[in-house]
Amino acid sequence: NRIDQLDKLGFNWSLMHRRGPQKGNSWEKRYQELFRYYECHQNTCLTHNSDASLLRWIQRQRLEYKRFKKGDKSYLTNDRIEKLEALRFEFDPVMASWKKRFNELKEYHMINGHCNVPQRYKLNPKLGRWVSNQRHLLKTVTCNEQLYSVNEKVNALKSINFEFYSKK
Repeated sequence: NRIDQLDKLGFNWSLMHRRGPQKGNSWEKRYQELFRYYECHQNTCLTHNSDASLLRWIQRQRLEYKRFKKGDKSYLTNDRIEKLEALRFEFDPVMASWKKRFNELKEYHMINGHCNVPQRYKLNPKLGRWVSNQRHLLKTVTCNEQLYSVNEKVNALKSINFEFYSKK
């Protein structure tokens, strides 16, 4: 990942922001903007039509969270993480989406006794496409980082007897 490579070189990220927007008051200011959004929408999933600078701040929180979890230098603190979590902030929206579909698949499995969701499943078209994508992903993954992420997902799918190779 490019960011990790720059981190290893000791890249100074703070110079990216002339006024240091991640320092105390500025972080709190952005958090308050996100809080107001949450109060109106009951989520923190801004659309691409939203305030671009707030969207960038959200992306930065996700990046800093990854650093924090890895034990790398990060301006995120436990207190800030708790504040974001109180808003049901998704630090990893891709995984959150995956877990949502996985839970839908578990429900499908409980009702139908199998995980062979039709690709064009009328009751939940997204689930049908997602199941097809999981099978395709297993066949195409090559990168070690992707492989780790996929292994975690594969194990979850195996736990509900998911058939990776559909019987067409």
